[in-house]
Amino acid sequence: MIYAMNIWIAIICLIIIWIDIRLTKKSPATYLRNHMYLLGIKIALAALAIVVFVLIDYHKAAIMVLTGSMTLIVFHFIEAFIVQRILLKNGNNK
Repeated sequence: MIYAMNIWIAIICLIIIWIDIRLTKKSPATYLRNHMYLLGIKIALAALAIVVFVLIDYHKAAIMVLTGSMTLIVFHFIEAFIVQRILLKNGNNK
């Protein structure tokens, strides 16, 4: 059950990363605003996934919250490195 929850959170994060990369390449000037919207969506969907899986198996609630949060944090760092590289690349081309 823990693996399934983390896979769902990873899928959500990968979709958000894909959207963020597309928006960053399209309009780097509005990156911060887009990032805040997508971060809110990503946190809300990950929290919803955690709550749903905790309701299914409430005996493992603590470990589900911890692993779900760690998955979210890891994918957020991955997103930051990817977008940072895109923004630096766009800055050097101008």
